[in-house]
Amino acid sequence: SSSSSSSSTTNTNTRVFRSIRWGVGSVISGIGFVTSSTISLVTDRRSWKERYGVPLKALQNFLQHSGVDMELSAALKNRRLGTNLCLLGRTHSAMEERTKRNNKKELSKSFWVEARRYMRYATAVYGQSMIRAAELDARGRFSKVKGSVTRDVISHHIDVPPEDIVWMDVNYDGDANHLRHFIAVDHRHEKVVLSLRGTFSLGEIVTDVAGFTREFCGGEAHSEMATMAEQVWRVAGPTVQQSLNENKGYEFIITGHSLGAGAACLLTILLETKQLLPRSQKMRCFAYAAPPVYTPLEHAPVASKRTTNFIHQQDAVPYLSVDSVRHLCNTLVAVDDLDQTRMTRRERYQIILGMKPVPSHLVRTVLEAKDQNPLEPKEGAPVLYIPADTTVWLQKMKKNDSEDGDYHYSTTTSKELVQRGIRVHPDMLLDHFPPRYENAFDHLVEDD
Repeated sequence: SSSSSSSSTTNTNTRVFRSIRWGVGSVISGIGFVTSSTISLVTDRRSWKERYGVPLKALQNFLQHSGVDMELSAALKNRRLGTNLCLLGRTHSAMEERTKRNNKKELSKSFWVEARRYMRYATAVYGQSMIRAAELDARGRFSKVKGSVTRDVISHHIDVPPEDIVWMDVNYDGDANHLRHFIAVDHRHEKVVLSLRGTFSLGEIVTDVAGFTREFCGGEAHSEMATMAEQVWRVAGPTVQQSLNENKGYEFIITGHSLGAGAACLLTILLETKQLLPRSQKMRCFAYAAPPVYTPLEHAPVASKRTTNFIHQQDAVPYLSVDSVRHLCNTLVAVDDLDQTRMTRRERYQIILGMKPVPSHLVRTVLEAKDQNPLEPKEGAPVLYIPADTTVWLQKMKKNDSEDGDYHYSTTTSKELVQRGIRVHPDMLLDHFPPRYENAFDHLVEDD
């Protein structure tokens, strides 16, 4: 009994300490974002119109001319939006508990070693604040390396000598026309690695939200991310090609998180379709939290086979597109209609507070919203997919199945993700942070 009590106390203390680490790590990540955005605003000499006007104006024109703005307004301008989101979140949680994810493609030990390694590359390109957050969140310690975004800081996190980081364009005050990135030659593993930074400034948020599509490599792609993929290759391509020429037989790895992952997927398609590298060149893409960026998948079969995408827990970004947001808003309207006709205020708040189970008619309304009120296809807003043959879902184990904090994985496909759609969850944004991904990889039980 004494031993059981001691074990329970230890587990409680561990959970509390882990929660504190996650909280502090999230704060450090947020401070890094604010710092990055501030420096970009101060040092960028272009006018506001030059920086944000063109993509935002294009987005506004698309929304107005397509009629999508009216669809979104019906849900987002509703005074009961907060209540509807809470009800939908509760319903999604109930649906999640009933869903069994048994699909599991066997992945080798060497694959997991690489997946962990390139996640560290994807974190490192954000700079010192994100590296510190990852070290604290995943490993419970602060990074011992001091400094800003320097070769030494990045070198320490990716375990590659500073002199082998052959190209760095990671400063917050750099050229805003392409994504921040670095190139490293990993002689130990015979790789040339291009790491692309995700969203870490206001300008990059504008890139994210400008989600209408344009022609790209025989299909359609997220307009601004396609442009970023083209621009980053214009800048980084010569150094990548030189490094590969100087190191014959080395594999080319493209990696990134969030916006950087979306651009990495599209860059993989661009290189494959346009044959910008020799056909014999080995190449793979490790994408972490990539959003849907391309359609149809049938137009990029080889690039998709080269790409693996990863999702952590309830991260919402891998589902975000204009089409998925349209369907989310459509579901919110359906929930609002039900809320007003079949639920009392008391019942509504009992469901939200978890005092009452989610009624079956609410679950049914959410499941049938797409069929009951089908949305017309919109030009510029097709169903987009993550161009990856396999998506690996990193999921925290239930406490009664393992020690709190361990993860297991399942595998899914891009088309299955589209069918699932955006799920409202309290952690849908926090689960997106790079430190959370590093923590999941560090605590993954591969053979559960």
